[in-house]
Amino acid sequence: MSKKKIVILWIMLFIIFMLVACQKQQTDANSEQSTLASQDSSDDQTDENNETTDGDDGSSSSNEKGTQKIQETVYSSEVEARATLDAYRKVDQTNTDLGHGIKAFTEGAAGHAYTSWTEGNWYIEVDFPSNPAYTIENYEDGKDLSEEVVNYLEEHYLPAPDKRGTIEINGFKEHPETIIKWQEGSNVYKIDKKTSNL
Repeated sequence: MSKKKIVILWIMLFIIFMLVACQKQQTDANSEQSTLASQDSSDDQTDENNETTDGDDGSSSSNEKGTQKIQETVYSSEVEARATLDAYRKVDQTNTDLGHGIKAFTEGAAGHAYTSWTEGNWYIEVDFPSNPAYTIENYEDGKDLSEEVVNYLEEHYLPAPDKRGTIEINGFKEHPETIIKWQEGSNVYKIDKKTSNL
């Protein structure tokens, strides 16, 4: 994977995390823009730290940008790599309009409300608690958070993975998390970010 694609995906991930992070107060637009600008500036000056280890299913390495790690796992074939993205589904049946022409499928089960949709080769799923006492702040429900993600992706291009990619967002305040995985040939890249410390 090219260094440029990794940097673009890292920046996109950072901004998506900002959308789903638990924040008690929102800063004004000027403060946010200066924070993002200084983050971009420091990212350009930060060197990458590469670690390689052998795993049972291939070799893995991590590219660390600041405090964010991109894990890379190399598999013996594209088919084997694609099989590791087990969360991926093509969403054909929809019942929720998220705006910008994006339709999603929303369903609930055992205290969870799931909203899922596909954009190109990306499958995106938001897991949000049905009980408001357990939700991250600033979002009424999973649809609200999903609409925010769609609005962001309308303004910020999400590079297409080679075959498929997944974004899983957890909206529970006790363990908010975003996991992004994508395939390029026989390689799978993963970013797993706990958002509670943003």
